[in-house]
Amino acid sequence: PNVAPMTFNDKTYEANEKLTIGYFDSDSWFEPCQTSKRAVRETIEKLTKAGHKCVPFALPRDGWFNYRLMLASNASEGGFKSFLDALDGEQPVDIYNPMIMMLTMPDVFRWFLKTFIAGKRQTHLLNMIRRKGLMAWELGELMADLQELRQEWALAFSHSGVDAVVFPALPIPAFRHFTSGQLSSSVSYIFLANLLMWPSGTVPVTTVREDEVLYPVEDLPEDQRDAIAQMVEANIEGSAGMPISVSVMTPAYRDEECLRVMKEVEKVVQFNVKPQAFKNHF
Repeated sequence: PNVAPMTFNDKTYEANEKLTIGYFDSDSWFEPCQTSKRAVRETIEKLTKAGHKCVPFALPRDGWFNYRLMLASNASEGGFKSFLDALDGEQPVDIYNPMIMMLTMPDVFRWFLKTFIAGKRQTHLLNMIRRKGLMAWELGELMADLQELRQEWALAFSHSGVDAVVFPALPIPAFRHFTSGQLSSSVSYIFLANLLMWPSGTVPVTTVREDEVLYPVEDLPEDQRDAIAQMVEANIEGSAGMPISVSVMTPAYRDEECLRVMKEVEKVVQFNVKPQAFKNHF
């Protein structure tokens, strides 16, 4: 009842005029692997060759701000309550245990971790959550920050004149089994559209090459050289042949334009490689 009854605009989806497409390859929160950055670069090169105008897009806010909004809003009630209540007494699968432990631990333990053990990113995550949730005024401030983020993105699109933006989807190859709980901070890119409530989709464009099966922690920004990066370094081993996608996003209610750009990416990239990683394991 709260969704406008808008019909699909075939004219926009099937249009042929050239577009202005923005792009970025890092949100400064979670540095993408080499393949993910190459995926964006090669996609933009091919879109440019096809006649589209492609320009760098400056993020209104970095991933540190965006991920704070995402995690804090989802954990605002405290203790992962809605998630656990929805299970109706059923035990969660094991891969969620690290996340549940972080969200339900006593605040004194969280303080100890922040003070003596955690790196900068882990401390940032721990600062967003409390066992008993946020106070009403804190939740109000969080929602105000969210509205401000949406306004800033709308203005950034308007001022830059872009029709869509291309950026990493998941910035690393698909997680190995049982590691998603420790690598959830990598979803800062694909969760951006959820925060903005904008249409977005992902398009596979390449696969990990043999010479890209690495994630050198020492080459990362200093504030990302932590246990999360070490987990990525281990996760990426053996990933040659895994597919990597880019995200396409457009402003609210421009779904047809988003689908059109996704279709254009498929057309210019012509990705039809069957993933080869781990094929001998099954």
